[in-house]
Parts: sequence; C-alpha cells; structure tokens
Amino acid sequence: MTIPADEILLSRLATVGAEVQHLQVSKDRNVMVYDALYGDFEAPLRSIPVLFVLLCMNGGGRLSQKTDAQDLDAEIGPGDIGIAAPFSPGHSSWPEMRVIGLAIDVNSLRATFGVTWPSRIRPEVISTVFRDPIVEATMMQIGYTHAGRVTDAALVHAAQLVVHQL
Repeated sequence: MTIPADEILLSRLATVGAEVQHLQVSKDRNVMVYDALYGDFEAPLRSIPVLFVLLCMNGGGRLSQKTDAQDLDAEIGPGDIGIAAPFSPGHSSWPEMRVIGLAIDVNSLRATFGVTWPSRIRPEVISTVFRDPIVEATMMQIGYTHAGRVTDAALVHAAQLVVHQL
C-alpha cells in the first residue's frame, strides 16, 4: 500500500483534528511530510500501514497513545518528538498543537531496512516522547524551512535518515 492521494490524505487528517497548512508527498507515494495544526483530540485509532513521526512545533500538553504496539502517556511540548507505530489500532488523545509530521509507508521501510525493521526500533522510542537533534533538524528542513521546495530524492533520503536515527 502506498500513501493515498492528497485529497484523501487531507480528509483523513481532518478526521483526527488536523488542519493541514502544507502537504508534500513523494512521487512514489511512499513518504509524506506535512505541517498541521491539531485541535484537542480523543478517539479510537485504526490500523494503518504507515509509520508516523511527529515533531511538536508549539502548543502541547498531555499525549496518550494506547495501541497494540505502544503504551505512551507523556507531556509533549515544542521540540518533542513522538511516534505513531504502523498496524497499531488502539486509542489516542492529544492536546492542541502544531506539528511537522513525517509519514512513511511500511513497504518502503521494509525494502530499505529489511523485514525485521520494526523490531530494531528501540522500545523506549516508541513508547515515549523524546528529543533528537538530528530528527528535529531534518524534519524542520523538509517540513517547515523548505516546505514545498524539497526534491523527491531529498524527501525520501530525509525519511530514511529519520528512521535510521530511530
């Protein structure tokens, strides 16, 4: 499965309280970066074959993600990074905040990092909010500073760099 068409993405992001300011998807539809304002949200999450990495730009507060793959309950604020694991139905809630989101299709992750890549992501990363200067700088470059002006190759490379760092 690849990342759906832009209008479908915008609709799906809106269902979880996101007002998208900017969206860019690679031509192969395997990587997406977006800048969005999220309102307070609490609802079940469905299972999707995409890894989400989210950088909080401003706002924040209590974040909870209880799924098959993670048990996250933490405070999130500017500069903090959180992950929504793929194939993880469950329940989530988050505060009003602005985020840079990076979404990567699972099949492209398997092609790049091998079929065992999920087991190599450190458990403390999946179930905590964390800070990482490399991930933060990369996401800021592709999702904010150079939003809409990132080449496909740079977008895919940035996604690989972020996953490798995780």
